[in-house]
Amino acid sequence: MIDRDDWLIGEDVVKTNAFPSGALRSLENPHNGAATNDFNRGWQPKHYNERFTGTADNGGVHINSGIPNHAFFRYATAIGKDKAEKVFYRALTNYLTKSSRFVDCRVAVIKAATDLHGASSQEVAAARTAFDAVGILGEQQGNYEVDINPNPGQEFVLTVGSNFSGIFVNRPDGTNVGTLTNRGVLSKPSVSDDGTEIVYVGTDNHIYYITINWNTSQVQEQRLSNTPVWRNVVIAKDGSKVAALEKELKKEIVVFNFGTTITSAVFELYNPTFTQDVNTGDVQYADAMEFDLSGEYIMYDANNKLKSNTAGTIEYWDIGFIKVWNNQTKTFSLGVIEKLFPALPSDVSVGNPAFAKNSPYIVAFDYLEGNKFYILGANVERGQVSLLWENNDLGFPNYSSMDNRIVFDNKGNTATNIGVMNLKTNKIEPAAQPVLLLTNRRWASWFSNGSRVLTGLEDLSNTENSKVLEIYPNPAGNVIQLRLPDLPTAEYRLVITDMGGMPVRSQIIRIEGNPADRPMDITDLSAGIYHISLYHPSGKEAALPAKMIKVGK
Repeated sequence: MIDRDDWLIGEDVVKTNAFPSGALRSLENPHNGAATNDFNRGWQPKHYNERFTGTADNGGVHINSGIPNHAFFRYATAIGKDKAEKVFYRALTNYLTKSSRFVDCRVAVIKAATDLHGASSQEVAAARTAFDAVGILGEQQGNYEVDINPNPGQEFVLTVGSNFSGIFVNRPDGTNVGTLTNRGVLSKPSVSDDGTEIVYVGTDNHIYYITINWNTSQVQEQRLSNTPVWRNVVIAKDGSKVAALEKELKKEIVVFNFGTTITSAVFELYNPTFTQDVNTGDVQYADAMEFDLSGEYIMYDANNKLKSNTAGTIEYWDIGFIKVWNNQTKTFSLGVIEKLFPALPSDVSVGNPAFAKNSPYIVAFDYLEGNKFYILGANVERGQVSLLWENNDLGFPNYSSMDNRIVFDNKGNTATNIGVMNLKTNKIEPAAQPVLLLTNRRWASWFSNGSRVLTGLEDLSNTENSKVLEIYPNPAGNVIQLRLPDLPTAEYRLVITDMGGMPVRSQIIRIEGNPADRPMDITDLSAGIYHISLYHPSGKEAALPAKMIKVGK
């Protein structure tokens, strides 16, 4: 609607030999004069039954935008652009959230049209007609802010000595319970959801593992690592995985899964963009980490350096979410990354993020602007951010078991102390001024020692999803071997995409049904991280979960 003279996008900048229609996209006809499924030359689906369902382009986030684009074209044609843009803007700002789906867009537009023009208006009727025309049906909006029941156990607060020595357990009123270890501590201890397992890195760069039997009060500590090469470690809420960072500053997170055998994967960190060969700055290394409730995602902060032509090198911290595990297939995931903020203002950094204990869409984190420190809360689904406290140093915030309080570091005159603050029901705004909880302590983690069902941990596997595409060696050089499972005899399309979702290789291979190993020459691929996907002959649906491969030259 900024360029509202026609329904084309990019008609003044693209080359016709690349985009046959002479435009990057068309809302009037998303097919845009290109061959079917040739998104690289401007094709987009215009109806839901044409949608892309593969893994490229982050699941088709840009490819499939042709469908709601065309719904807008039909809507604006029926009621006029002036009305239509106001309805869609209200739908976006009032009703849509991060996880909204196609049907949510339909419902949101109908609600927005009802707000502005009345339930019986032609604007509401036209909205239904427009979405009917593109195959987006339904009247029920999804709920993506789902909480789980709080841990029913007794509440405790885990802390480290202000001088980075010793790990201690206190009650929420500050009463001392006991000392778990007197060892020097390098990383903030990470505790499982039931409070029985704790991991941390000692000042000797080894990973240590503490178990607590809450029935007998028995505490055991053992060293997990064989070599002193670590600087941080966190444990999944169900104890099934740990993620660790090496003391050598690398842009990698190593994840270990404790199944019937111990398996591991290395995930390279990157700053996601959706323009080929364009980066927003180079990731240097991660620092703070935390698993989400499902054990599929890790929230982390990372140091970045961005080269500027006028200001030299700009260094900043940001927060990302990386998917490392797939509960459905029970395999390591692709390492796809999203950022909490797609961009940060100049001289601003964010870090030390923590999830709410019962609301996976709520996070708290440190916010640094110049030499000032703040603790902020955010509703990731709604994009809402609120100030919790203007602090005097990094806070390392952590939610209470009920999410009604938050604990954080506060720098005293001679040592670091722990403050505690009551929260409003939205969990991202303060309800009162903070008070002192503990002196000479830092890095508080609130937990309970009961058990509960964690979202996303159900057994969702099935026989079709148990088949996987295996790739070796990984990392790879110039040749890789594809181990293809038993699949129906047919021709399949194998697609290699870069981390921005752009295809770099596409070829047809025939599978005769029996498992087989096939070599593939990849000398044409430059060093980097790629996704390899195998699609059904229709070209729209993935035959197997995609795999990530690291190519080093």
